[in-house]
Parts: sequence; C-alpha cells; structure tokens
Amino acid sequence: MRACVCIALACAVLVAGCAGRAANPVQVYMPGDENRSCEALQAEMVQNQQEIAEKKEKVGNKAVTNVILGVTGFFVIVPWFFMDLKGAEETEIEALQQRYKRLVVIATEKGCSFIGADGQPMLEAAGESSEQGDADSM
Repeated sequence: MRACVCIALACAVLVAGCAGRAANPVQVYMPGDENRSCEALQAEMVQNQQEIAEKKEKVGNKAVTNVILGVTGFFVIVPWFFMDLKGAEETEIEALQQRYKRLVVIATEKGCSFIGADGQPMLEAAGESSEQGDADSM
C-alpha cells in the first residue's frame, strides 16, 4: 500500500512539472515610457489589444483540448502528459491588460488626440484609418 502511494506521488510530481509552459508576462512599466510619442503609444496599445485577443482565443482552445485529453487519459494515461495546466496565457493576458492601462494613463497625461474626453482610448487598427480617409475623399 505504501509503495502505491509513493508511486502515485512520484507520478503526480512528474506530471505537474511537465504540465505546460512557464508564463512570460510583459513588464507593466518600461523605462522610457514617458518619453514615447503618442503614435508609438497608440501603436503599442493596438498591438496589446491584438495579443490579448489572440491569447484569449488560445485559452478557449486550450480548455477544450485539456478536457479531451483528461477524458482520454482515464482510458490511456499518456494524454495526461500533454495537458497544459499552468495557465501561462492567463498570466500573460493579465500582464498585457495592466500594461495597456499604464499606456492609457501615459497617453492621457500627454494629452494624446486618440484619448477621448471620457479618458477612454479611441483606437483604430493601422489599416482602418487609411481606408476611412479614402472613403471620406470619395
């Protein structure tokens, strides 16, 4: 009985150690942020929004994959080794959201034109602004 418990604990430690990748969150504050232009701030904010959307999609797909691997693992133990349980994407999403909020504060303090009267950013993707300009000229 004691041997079974030891083997089970060893397997649990092995699976927990391999259950996903480590998070790589962005820094909320980066040196030189206050010296960046409004255009650079806006570009990074748009990029952060796109990364957040991509990572949220991965989180949804990962949940489905983990459920399938978990159920399959009851019959054959091998799929359990491929489950991602560390939640790296969630940590990275939180860091990107905090970075985004920091950039909004900096842009508001600078009085950037893409910050509305309510303090909320009015961001456009890079391709949208040129398309609107073409549509207005017609």
